[in-house]
Parts: sequence; C-alpha cells; structure tokens
Amino acid sequence: MKAFSPSSTTPNTAVTLTITLSNPNNSALINAFVRDVLPAGVTAVSATVGPCINAVGIGIGGKSVFIGANTLAANSSCQATFQVAASNPGTYVNTTEAPTSDNAGPGTAATATLTVLSTPPTLSKSFDPMTVGVNESSTLSFTLTNPNTTAALSGVAFTDALPAGLVVATPNGLSGSCGTGAISAVAGSSTITLTGGTLAANSSCSFSVRVTALATGALPNTTGAVSATESGAGLTASATLTASSDAYQLNYASNLNLGDGVVNLTNSGASAGANTPVVGQNSYGDICV
Repeated sequence: MKAFSPSSTTPNTAVTLTITLSNPNNSALINAFVRDVLPAGVTAVSATVGPCINAVGIGIGGKSVFIGANTLAANSSCQATFQVAASNPGTYVNTTEAPTSDNAGPGTAATATLTVLSTPPTLSKSFDPMTVGVNESSTLSFTLTNPNTTAALSGVAFTDALPAGLVVATPNGLSGSCGTGAISAVAGSSTITLTGGTLAANSSCSFSVRVTALATGALPNTTGAVSATESGAGLTASATLTASSDAYQLNYASNLNLGDGVVNLTNSGASAGANTPVVGQNSYGDICV
C-alpha cells in the first residue's frame, strides 16, 4: 500500500509519501522488498525508517525510493515515510514495482495519485489619493498577479466588501480588466467583485473603481481571499482610506538656529466641488507661506 498525505499540494511544497509492506500469510516473509520509481517531476528529499523496516533509501537524484524488511512477521505490516515534492503543477500517478520476498511470489503493486495545484494568485490594492474629504472620491485600484511561470490561472475571483462609510462612487469610474473576468461595482453599493478572471503564466492584470467616503476617520478595507480554479484560495489584500472633515491642514516647521520658519496650508479636498475656480489660481493643493 502507498499514500500521499496530503494528496494535494502546491509546487515545491513537500508532502509525506507512506509505503507499507503487509504480510497476509500465517508465516513470516523473508527479505520483503519494494521499490518505487517516482513520476518525472516528483523528487524525494528525505526518508524516515518505520517500525520493523531494516532498509530504506532514496535513489540518485531522488527519483526513486525503496524499503525492505529482513523478516516480515505473519499477518503484520511495516512502513516507512518519505518527503517528496513536485516543481510543476499537474496530476502525478505513481505506481510501485511489485513487492518481492525470498519465500513467496511477487505481490501486487500499489498506486497513489499526487495532485500539484498551481500557486494561488496574489492580490494588492491601493487608494489614490489616500486622504479625501467627506463626500469626495478616491480611486481604488486592484492588481492581480499569477506567480506561476508555466501554468495559467482561470476562474480568478475575489470579493471586496467596503467598510461602513465607503461606497462605490456615482459614476463608478470602472477602468481596466482581468482577461475574460466579469467585474461588478454597482454605483452606490458597498461591494466590488471579480469572477471568472484569467491570467496567463507569469502575468498580471489590474482594474480600478472610484469610491466615495461618507464618514470621517480611517476606513480600513480588506478584501476576501483571492482564488483560482487551479490553485484554490490565496491571501487577502488591505488598504486604508482616511476621510477628513477639515477643509485645510496646517503644518509648521521652524529652524531654531536660523530663526526662520515655513507654514504649509494644505487643501485636503480632491476637487473644488461646485465652486468654479478662479482662472489662473489653484482650487486645491498646497499653499506655501
């Protein structure tokens, strides 16, 4: 018998391969032995001897493993474990050679399957600007990356539930795409979703949505986990938008040695609102005095 535990993993992440020699006879088997040639792309990295196993080994380059018992008692089992890993996504069907002994014919080979999933996509997000006034908007951008160098990802998806006090702007200003994925960002709602996205190997996609702050203070925003059909779930992404009710921010810096100083008056608003700016003057930005 043999088994991988867990039977699903990601590239270059080791799993445990357990090989068990069992004797169903009422008398002992002498020099019971089995060799397992691993599938191409799967490599053994270490071995642990189990009870009643007298020989355990890893072939050159980790391409095969073997175990043996000098005496395999009647109606008993012996086993050893190996740590194995695969570098590329795929399904690896692994069948041992037939087990042998000195005093019985060949036994029955054992088969187990290891599924190596792709590495999950990564997700990042940001607000620009990071500070706005109440009822003003910021651009919320998302970037998704496929870290797999040989495997494409499909069914890429995540959901971003906006915090209380933050909604999708009207209009939503949606820009960008992620392959054939569908992006939902209904104006006035508090949810942004991507479903069915596609990412070629070692590639990225991005999109952005305008959001409006309805309350003051820090508005921390964390998405749900990003996922893909070939990889399962990955990690979340976080960013914080700060909404201020102050029309201006005042900072003062002085040089005590020289006795001079600088005062910065900063308009934290993202736009002039309904007021029409005077020609030749800035309606927002920094005013240095």
